Amino acid sequence: MGCPNKALIGDSETLVFSVTTHNPTTGAATDADDFPTYNIYENETTTAILTGTMAKLDDANTVGFYSESITTNSTNFENRKTYTIYVSAIVGGITGVISFSFMAYSKDTVSLNDPATGDIVSGIFGEKLTAGGVATFEDIVKTLYSMAKGKIVKSGNTFTYYDDDGTTPLYTVTIAVSQRTSS
Repeated sequence: MGCPNKALIGDSETLVFSVTTHNPTTGAATDADDFPTYNIYENETTTAILTGTMAKLDDANTVGFYSESITTNSTNFENRKTYTIYVSAIVGGITGVISFSFMAYSKDTVSLNDPATGDIVSGIFGEKLTAGGVATFEDIVKTLYSMAKGKIVKSGNTFTYYDDDGTTPLYTVTIAVSQRTSS
């Protein structure tokens, strides 16, 4: 079961979320009595902005596995607002529910290395994260400390962070800034 915690807003951008359904007595994966339904809410509003029905995913090789892909366009989603997906499914006559939340980001927001999230951590620890590793809290604190005590050189939208000696570059971060238009 899952849902990304961030979504990029755009006419061709999508968010995929999934659930698995289980027998309420045994806990074994089981197909739902009918396809699970979902409601999506903005912040804490009481009216769903989107509703729908999820579809089976890989029915030949899985049991009780459903997913849905929604377009995260600017008609339904706003920059830096939180959205909650409420999913309901009935298995063996018993209703089960789960909820997920995510934040939506416009393409026109200031970002650090990752245009979808503004996530500087994925930029600095990109190689480690790409290799399947994890940036630990200790890694992040050590990195932020070294960045804070060293020299910083700005060239256009690129910032280079140097070690204490002022000559050894540690990290380079490019800040992509898109112009925002008011409506």
